[in-house]
This record gives sequence, structure tokens and C-alpha cells, in this order.
Amino acid sequence: MLYSFTGGPDGRFPVSTLVLDSAGNLYGTASSGGANNQGVVYEIVKTTAVVKPTSLTFGPQPLNTTSSAKRISLFNTSSIPITVTSVNVQGDFAISANTCQNGVRPDTHCDIYVTYTPTGTGTAPRTGTITFVDTAFNSPQSAPLSGTVPYPTKTSVSTSGSPSFVGQSVTFTATVT
Repeated sequence: MLYSFTGGPDGRFPVSTLVLDSAGNLYGTASSGGANNQGVVYEIVKTTAVVKPTSLTFGPQPLNTTSSAKRISLFNTSSIPITVTSVNVQGDFAISANTCQNGVRPDTHCDIYVTYTPTGTGTAPRTGTITFVDTAFNSPQSAPLSGTVPYPTKTSVSTSGSPSFVGQSVTFTATVT
């Protein structure tokens, strides 16, 4: 459903075949509603939203520690407001701040700040998705998220002789893998 007519200024009982213009807007008529309840000509404007940047990549982050937040934005490229109904992230990612709760006015944007906290074990790259669900024609909009975990190191120390005595030379060897 694109629109529910209220019977007020927007009309009631749409009756005509819809006409689509080159910008994706729809036009039609309703038999009642409007001024003096004599019907209206209405327009349903195609709204679009764009996510920028198109992806977020986080550098190496140690297991179970949280990165600094990175910003991703939803831009309203249309002439009418967009209502954002939800923003969801998947994977080892979380939303730390969200300015999209009040919607997005025409030709503006709202911002989401995302953090990365790799959990579990292993050093495989981590992936996820952020998804904006809204009233734009092209909803939902998504962007991939990715992050890495540094390879763990192991340090071992050995001596040239053990036990050793006071005054005896000893060589220590440290190996980092």
C-alpha cells in the first residue's frame, strides 16, 4: 500500500487510472474529499534515500574490545520527509548513537554511529550489515560492515643455562611468533 486516503483534503475514493511521470511520481483523482467534498487531483511523490558511505570498514580490533564509532548516514534525496522506522545491525557491530529517530527532512540526512566489538575466538574477518527501514520508495537500504581481528602473538623466553650461579654469564633468547 502506497497511501491511505483520509477523506479530508487528500481526498477519498480514488477512481482514476494512475499516471506515472518520468521522475516516478504518481497522479490520479479521487471522487470525494477536498474542498467542498468535490474530489481532488492528487500526487504521490517517489521518495528515495541513499546510504553514505556505501560501506564501513573497521581496522584490527582485539577480541572483546570496542572500537571508536564510525558514522554512516541516510540521505533523503526527495522533496518530502522520510520516516525511519528502524535501523538494525548484524554481526559484531552495534549502534552507539542514532539521529534518525525524528525522520529525515527533504534534502538532508540523519546519522548513525556504529562500533565494532569482535567476540568469540579466531582471527577471521568479521562481517555484518546495517539496514535502514523507512518510508522511502527504495526501502530498505543496506550497507555492508566489516572488521578484522589482529593475529595473536606468542612470546617465549629461554636461557642458555638453568640453573645458573652468581657471576655466571647467561643468554636470554626471546621468540615472538
